Amino acid sequence: MISQCVFMIRCMKSLYNFKTEIYDPKRNDYDIISDMDMNTHRKVTTEHIKKLTYLFVGFIIVFTFTCICILITNYDSLARYPYEDQNGRALIKEYMSRNEIEHIIEKAIGPNKFIQFIKTEHFNIEHCDDYKLLSKVRWDLNPQEVVDIVEKTRNTIPTEKLVKYINDGNYDLDEVLDFEYHKNSYFYDAKLIVDAKKLDVFIEKNQTLYKRFPKNLVYLDPKISSTKSNLLIDDRMQQPLDEMLCAMNRDLYGEHGKSLIKVDRTYISYEQQQELYNQAVLKYGKEKASEYEFYPGCSEHQLGLALDFIIPGLLEESFGKSAEGKWLKDHSYEYGFVETYTANSEPYTNMKAMPYHYRYIGVELAKMLKDTGQSLAEYKYMPHVFDSRKANDMDLKTDEFKEKDQSE
Repeated sequence: MISQCVFMIRCMKSLYNFKTEIYDPKRNDYDIISDMDMNTHRKVTTEHIKKLTYLFVGFIIVFTFTCICILITNYDSLARYPYEDQNGRALIKEYMSRNEIEHIIEKAIGPNKFIQFIKTEHFNIEHCDDYKLLSKVRWDLNPQEVVDIVEKTRNTIPTEKLVKYINDGNYDLDEVLDFEYHKNSYFYDAKLIVDAKKLDVFIEKNQTLYKRFPKNLVYLDPKISSTKSNLLIDDRMQQPLDEMLCAMNRDLYGEHGKSLIKVDRTYISYEQQQELYNQAVLKYGKEKASEYEFYPGCSEHQLGLALDFIIPGLLEESFGKSAEGKWLKDHSYEYGFVETYTANSEPYTNMKAMPYHYRYIGVELAKMLKDTGQSLAEYKYMPHVFDSRKANDMDLKTDEFKEKDQSE
């Protein structure tokens, strides 16, 4: 670059000197000019100046072009990028286009957001937040798998929503994608329940589990009397169920007596519920079927947290009048169980009362519902009733403490 500048200066100096020799009045050129034809001299001089001018302009063009080429060759596309990680910068230059580099500079996107995905096929820098979000939840996936999933699903389901579904074992990725592509054909407008793994989850009229399979199912303890072998339940309710049935048997029949109550239905898969619902359609008609059987994907049994009791020889509708049915109604909350479908819940669930159907929701919530007199459906649909009751309880406790302090 310096040598080229020096060369340019020398050329300009020569041109200046040439012009001085011709036009400098201090030089004695009169005799030379007088021996020449003035017109010829002027013509030669003009042509010579034109040639030198063209030569000079050409040189300027060549010089400028050379400088531009040198700048382009040595241009650092990441000169304005504030992150100094040299390995990251090398990968960015190798795998990203000029437009992508401009994007990360303008948006000030740090390499920690995308560098692990930069070598993958179908990588899109504009989706780097989605890649990062999914990789935090599904850390078991490699970068290529993360990119493939995001690029495959983001036009159908936002990654934020997808992460909520697959977070904490709520759903498998395939279950979510299957639902998004096909929906629930029995209840097409139903929305997929987000927190399907939570104990207090409630399947509302417009919600579905679709084909979700719970990950924490275990076989019902063989010492618990049941109508079938190999019944599956959520492992969180195994011990409370055993304790509740032992307490009921002890209270009703003493140490040596034994109740006839049996566990009849526990976990029911989507496919099994399809069969039950189709049978209800044949028996009650399509309009009435949903009052007796759940739409596939909309049954509490699919959670693995619900169970139906039966007493051999006793009709289902009479279960609530039996000694066992009455005991469960009064004491089941002590072990975390509630009767989900009651006469009060029918307006919210569109299901008739099922005194034999119980759901495990945990001791704390079960006791709260017992105190407020609410069903699980009422609790979910009318939380203000529960909150006001809770506030009143807090006020009563505060008053008790005040009275105690004053008496002391």
